[in-house]
Amino acid sequence: MIKFLGQRDGRPLLGLGLSERNVVQLKEGKPIVVELQPLTGEDGQIVLLYGETEAAIVAALKAEGSVDEHTEVRQSPRSNDTDYVDPHTN
Repeated sequence: MIKFLGQRDGRPLLGLGLSERNVVQLKEGKPIVVELQPLTGEDGQIVLLYGETEAAIVAALKAEGSVDEHTEVRQSPRSNDTDYVDPHTN
């Protein structure tokens, strides 16, 4: 995996590049955690997950307790997954 912080059109750009090995691990149910501090100086993490659909990802997060009725979950605006399920309605 590569991680970088750059700029595009005068705006900050945080980039992540996944290798095939990273994708295989994600498909095996092994999330990737990226620490923000080395990139941005801010404390926090980004978690990358894989699921066949957004609904599957939300269901897995709910099952492990990471998502509840108070968690804001947004579907990517580029996604056209008609199987998306709002975690607050299921």
